[in-house]
Amino acid sequence: MKKRKPRVVLSKERDIPLLGFLWRWKVATTMSLCRKFYSGANIETAYRRLLKLEAAGFIKCPVDPTGKIYLWTLDKLGFEVIRDDLPVLKEEGYRSENLIHDYWVTAIHLGEYLLSKPENVILFSEQVLRRTHMDAMPDWISSGHRPDGYWCIQEGDKIKRIALEVELNAKRNADYELIDGFYRAENVEDVLWVYPKENIGRRIQNQIMKNGSGDFGPHSFVGLQDIKINGWNSKITLGKNKGKTIYQLLHNNLTTRSEPVVMSDLLNTLKSPHRSKTYKQSEIPEKQ
Repeated sequence: MKKRKPRVVLSKERDIPLLGFLWRWKVATTMSLCRKFYSGANIETAYRRLLKLEAAGFIKCPVDPTGKIYLWTLDKLGFEVIRDDLPVLKEEGYRSENLIHDYWVTAIHLGEYLLSKPENVILFSEQVLRRTHMDAMPDWISSGHRPDGYWCIQEGDKIKRIALEVELNAKRNADYELIDGFYRAENVEDVLWVYPKENIGRRIQNQIMKNGSGDFGPHSFVGLQDIKINGWNSKITLGKNKGKTIYQLLHNNLTTRSEPVVMSDLLNTLKSPHRSKTYKQSEIPEKQ
């Protein structure tokens, strides 16, 4: 006999927004969900709530082949709950096709905006760009190429677009020429490339320089290994914004940090982090 799923009453203040968050970002760690949606609660209490939502079929927590990286994703019932609250979709769906890639994209894109972000910043995740009908998107978002996300920053009457490209594996050289051509033609102000190995970064850089006749155009490059350690404090190693940190790129060269550094929560891949020997906090701080 098929086991009956437990009945769970969803909270409009916490559970429903959590489901929407998972649709938008595809994957999230236990710590990031607990910190964002169950602030003030004991980490163990927040974790048990996630387990209840999982048992009821709203979310699930697959693990990568190494058995070390646990990431929460939306499940079928969870998608059905929030479907009518989503923007007009051109494509149905909610799943992650590549857990590890989406994990890094979410951590880098959302970064220090996990708890809050400046009012003049709009985030367009890859999921939103992929699924949302273009009629429901602002006219300064083009459909010719889909990056891993956009940071869109309101600067007076103008919108500054910063595209994110996380390249865990190299594409064909011709693909980079097309991508570079798109960003230059659309006058996208900045493109931040993140690469895991020096040879991949150099390959992308060489193709862009070749296509741009020796000009980097809007492109900047930063290593994934640096981001693992320094988060948005990572320095751009080559390209238009060489020498700046990611934080300075996103905050118009500001050196004073006004947001809490919470990327460690986005990078913590333990399913039950409160059981870890390194976890010392008994409660999650309230949102500021």
